[in-house]
Amino acid sequence: MTVLNADSHQGAEDYDGGTTVSALGEDAFLITVESRDPVNGARHVTMIHVGFNEGGTYRSSAYSSEIAFVSNHLLEEEILCEGLTIVERRPVRIATPTRGLSDVQLWVCSA
Repeated sequence: MTVLNADSHQGAEDYDGGTTVSALGEDAFLITVESRDPVNGARHVTMIHVGFNEGGTYRSSAYSSEIAFVSNHLLEEEILCEGLTIVERRPVRIATPTRGLSDVQLWVCSA
C-alpha cells in the first residue's frame, strides 16, 4: 500500500492548499480546491467538473471528500493487530514535486 507519512505533516500550517483549473479538451474543465486542517488532521478536497456543448447548455458535477491523516505509528499498530507483517518500507519518488505531498512511502505487507 502507498502511505503519506502523516507524522511528518504535523503542524504543516504553511500548506494552505489552493485552487487549480484544468482544461479537459475544448468543451470541459475541472476545478480542484484543496485545503488542510492540521489541527484535526484532515485534508479537504472538492472537485467540480463543468462540461459545455450539451444541447446548448452546460452541465456540472461536484464531488467533495475529507481525508483523515493517520499517524504511521497508529497505522502500523492496526496492521500488526490484524496479523499482518510489514516486510518493507521504501520511499516513493514523486515525478513532479508537489508542495504538501512529500514523504510518500510504499509499504509491503504479508500475512
